[in-house]
Amino acid sequence: MLWYFIVMSVEHRKTAGAVTENLYVTRSSSPLRPPLLEDMGFSRGQSLTHMENGSERARVLLMVPPYTRIKRRAPESLGFWPEQTKRVGTPIGLLRLGTATQNAGYSVKVIDAAAEGFENETLLVPEMGMYRYGLADEEITKRIMDFRPHVIGITADYTCQWGNVRALADLMKRIDSKIVVVLGGAHATLDYKNALLDSAADYVVMGEGDRTFVELIKMLENREDNRQIRGIAFRENDFIRVTEERPFVSHLSELGVINYDLANLDLYSGPVHSGGKRQRDYGRCTCLFTSVGCNTRCRFCTIPIVNGPFRALDAEILDSQLRHLIVRGVSEVILEDDNLFHDPLWTLKVCELLKKHDVAWMEEGGLALYALIALHLGKQAAGVLGSEYKKPLFERIRKAIEDGVTAAQVIKAMAESGCYSVYLAVESANRNSLQISGKPEANTLAEITLEIIRLFKKHGIKVTGGFMLGFAGPDSTGGAFAESEEDVMNTFAYAKMLMDEGMDFANPFIVTPLPGTPLGEWQMQFVRRDYDFFSHELGVMDLPSLTAKRLEVLRARMLLEINGETKVAEMLRTGSWPV
Repeated sequence: MLWYFIVMSVEHRKTAGAVTENLYVTRSSSPLRPPLLEDMGFSRGQSLTHMENGSERARVLLMVPPYTRIKRRAPESLGFWPEQTKRVGTPIGLLRLGTATQNAGYSVKVIDAAAEGFENETLLVPEMGMYRYGLADEEITKRIMDFRPHVIGITADYTCQWGNVRALADLMKRIDSKIVVVLGGAHATLDYKNALLDSAADYVVMGEGDRTFVELIKMLENREDNRQIRGIAFRENDFIRVTEERPFVSHLSELGVINYDLANLDLYSGPVHSGGKRQRDYGRCTCLFTSVGCNTRCRFCTIPIVNGPFRALDAEILDSQLRHLIVRGVSEVILEDDNLFHDPLWTLKVCELLKKHDVAWMEEGGLALYALIALHLGKQAAGVLGSEYKKPLFERIRKAIEDGVTAAQVIKAMAESGCYSVYLAVESANRNSLQISGKPEANTLAEITLEIIRLFKKHGIKVTGGFMLGFAGPDSTGGAFAESEEDVMNTFAYAKMLMDEGMDFANPFIVTPLPGTPLGEWQMQFVRRDYDFFSHELGVMDLPSLTAKRLEVLRARMLLEINGETKVAEMLRTGSWPV
């Protein structure tokens, strides 16, 4: 079943600072779901016309929708089949947005429907084996009626959860057609045209929304021209209008300290979190970032487009943020930085502050293996890594090496500051795969990678290795490359070697096209499943020599044969990494 239809006509023109696009036919979200409500008797919100009292400030609700996952029977050739994982985590993006909105004087409430109703799982689409977990629509409706929001912001980060975002936007308009529904997050930003055409949403806030969202609310209150706001898209009759791009925040610290009181941290403080077992059996656990953005610019990744380049907090702001969390009973954090090792000197500062506040922590954003390899090579890095090492990507790493910083020093500092587990982004054993994806080829240097893992193990830090199967993309010669089963088995062997030498868990995923990314758009030609399958745990592409189903079998084999039955059983029992 092909998940998209052909775009029949796209018209571009400039209108009062906004690009206007007319799309007559667009991608379909999910053919097996109920059709989008088209005749609901509402007009898309251009102002908060239902605010009767002119002195009243808008009430703003920010939401994570209920989530879904797909569970299917194992093929006869395999004794088990890994279910799509149920995952929730502190919605720090919404908390960041909520803090900015609250600081502007608005009443703000955050509801994480997936986390609050985590144990409430029901079969949603039998034909797909799709299960929904999260708050029931009846409970969500009650919350809406109690709070009576004027504006609802829904996070749309994950393509595989788009159907749930769409259903929630639809529900909001059923409850009160005058509520202004705003979407944000990676998927909404990069697939804004389809998001607006395939949902009842009024606006998409694109990229960093801290300033944009607040300006949008003020515009709605004052009934001003929405085309003057940078960084939004909206549907107007038969057109999609996109305003001028908003630049990323230059200095991240101007956003201040995030208010975690907007979230119920108890929801995320059980004995197991998204990256394995907690280190401490007391206190709360939450996600945290010390920097955002990444300069690696991998062509399959949304981060460079949505989060922008690397920017770190000021040390004083991070210190204040940690104090804010400690007062709220937090004893453990999950670092979600996009690239913690972009600047090793900043990494050392982060370790210093985490140690000061006695916070246990793990790294889940994915450590850049190439950065650790360069640090470990030191002054030899230029000779070993060649022309890659001269790229701007390595600028701050080169500076750290000049200052005498080593991989051993950083890993030791991590351990002494309370780090107990890391996610190491190995990705692939194949140079062609790394090349087409824009990833440094240093990741394939097996002997140095082994030395890095031994350093982590020496200091008592557990290592989960991340691997990607099924790369495909245009190559540097004007041709194309797609992994074969032999290529996948090379990565299989690489992961097994690292496990034999002390890595704690090999976590294989399947390459999934992400709409709006350079590689993702090219890969769409191979897609044979709809957005509900767009999870790195499921196959969606039929490559020339590898089908989606075959990639799923190879991933299942890799999980079982490399990690062993005990760890796989623990993963299935907890829904998390067995480390």
